[in-house]
Amino acid sequence: MEQYIRIGEMARLFGMNIRTLRYYDELGLFRPVRVDPDTGYRYYSVEQFEQLNTIRYLRTQGVGLEEIRKALTHRDPSAIRDLLRRQEDAVAGQIRDLELTHIRLARRIRQIEDTMNTTLLDALRIEELAPRPVATLRQPLRLGESLELPLRSLENTSGLTPSYFFGKVGLSISQDDLKAGRFDRYETLFCLLDPGECQDEPTGALPGGNWALWRFRGSHADAAPQYASLLARLNSLGLVPAGNGAEFALLDYGLTEDPAEFITELQIPVAPVSATG
Repeated sequence: MEQYIRIGEMARLFGMNIRTLRYYDELGLFRPVRVDPDTGYRYYSVEQFEQLNTIRYLRTQGVGLEEIRKALTHRDPSAIRDLLRRQEDAVAGQIRDLELTHIRLARRIRQIEDTMNTTLLDALRIEELAPRPVATLRQPLRLGESLELPLRSLENTSGLTPSYFFGKVGLSISQDDLKAGRFDRYETLFCLLDPGECQDEPTGALPGGNWALWRFRGSHADAAPQYASLLARLNSLGLVPAGNGAEFALLDYGLTEDPAEFITELQIPVAPVSATG
């Protein structure tokens, strides 16, 4: 029996668990050359070392056991090459996904840091913003209505998952309502999109241009007097709404347990009065 190596010794030589070798045997991936009919002991040969090394290498590259089994059943260089090429493509896709995740994490960190900047509270800013793609749910909403059911509808229609909504959900208020001083109803619910987030094409966009930004402590329920103050400030500067406004809860129960810390931002596209006729 000296030419055979028992399963325990094989596991020790390769730094593996005996259960793993038994599992490989059950899958038909790596079988012993001999099984004692009386004791059931598994025995391997030195000639199998290279095969086990190949399996271990492919596993470190993330190749699945079934794919390895198929490739080694009819082993030849082209089969292994094709297997590695498929895995290379899969890894490249994972890298792209990780890069997008990195971008989204960095943006979210910057957003939270920006929200924590108290110098921006109750301060009017006029900023030129690029167009922002959004996934949109065109459903009228009244002030005070729960957003949970509409969010689930947006999730189902856009292919987004709830994690994407974190800090990027907005409500759209029409230009006509802004001008008429009606701040208790919204035209749409939307979610800002980062690269690679939506399975389908964006269903809308916040237009680029000059936007008035106004940040205050409070929630959507506190927005009406803030809109009135903001519009009065804009009027004094000779500016009027040039499109639908957007309302974002920058800091709510997702980040704090204290409603006194809630922060909401109003965003209104603006133009000089002369430019709107």
